Amino acid sequence: MAEKFDEFMEEVEKDIRQEKYMNLWNRYGKLLTGIAVIGLVCLIGYNLKSQYDFRQRSKASDILIGAQDYAADNRHTDAISALKNLADNTVTPYAILAKLNEAGVLSTGEAAQKKNDGYS
Repeated sequence: MAEKFDEFMEEVEKDIRQEKYMNLWNRYGKLLTGIAVIGLVCLIGYNLKSQYDFRQRSKASDILIGAQDYAADNRHTDAISALKNLADNTVTPYAILAKLNEAGVLSTGEAAQKKNDGYS
């Protein structure tokens, strides 16, 4: 008889726990769901912004490498044009690199021009 009473008490306790959880869910369920949704939206937004920034830096890198290739092929006007465009249209560290490379191309171009003119 004691076993049946213990089983009955366990079932009552289980029902009480379940009722407490349902009361908690009814009280805070919408809040928790809202917080989870906002967290997911923020995470997705951060991921999309990171991907966008990566694509922008990748494009800037390609332009910088192309300009350096132009300079190596002694196509200084093309290199300077690409570097000025990169420096004007980006805010990333590639703008600084573009300005430094532009200065290098200009100095190399002037040195080559003086050498070709016979001033050296």
